[in-house]
Amino acid sequence: RHHGEYGRMRLFGSLGFLAAALAVGRALDVTAPAALPAAIAVPLGLAFVASLLLPARAAAPPRPVAGPARALLAAPDFRLFLLIAVLSQAAHASYDLCATLHLYDLGATGSFAGAFWALGVVAEVVLMFGAGPVFARAPARRLLAVGLAGATVRWIAMATVTSLPALMALQPLHALSFDLVWLACL
Repeated sequence: RHHGEYGRMRLFGSLGFLAAALAVGRALDVTAPAALPAAIAVPLGLAFVASLLLPARAAAPPRPVAGPARALLAAPDFRLFLLIAVLSQAAHASYDLCATLHLYDLGATGSFAGAFWALGVVAEVVLMFGAGPVFARAPARRLLAVGLAGATVRWIAMATVTSLPALMALQPLHALSFDLVWLACL
């Protein structure tokens, strides 16, 4: 019903991540990682409590019947799409798990790491806020290709660049490698 509004709705999750990245980056001491489990458990506990306060849904949406689902899975272009989506998300999962460790190995502080993540999220928020007009002008396939090209540049540069300022300068590519790919896949 509200075509093109997903980006604006999703940006609030990104803003929450932005605030958390800055706060945890400043508060967490990498030389004393014992606080890390609490830094993860407390927000997860709060999210659980918040989920209990959400209203119950009326009825589950109808599910696709087996025939159309099989036909969709048999389509070569859909299987290629699934492969691309899975590989893209796997690359981001690896990045999410290891980027901060890589920064610390290069001598970054917790504050730098927090700012690093925050900059990527700012780029994400900017793209999400303006996603509606972007998707109205270009087909999702083309935008997916642009996002994947940005991801390729980002991953190659992240693997080879050792300068912290240069790595920070690469962070806006998050808008392409994650956000544009995510939105195009949706």
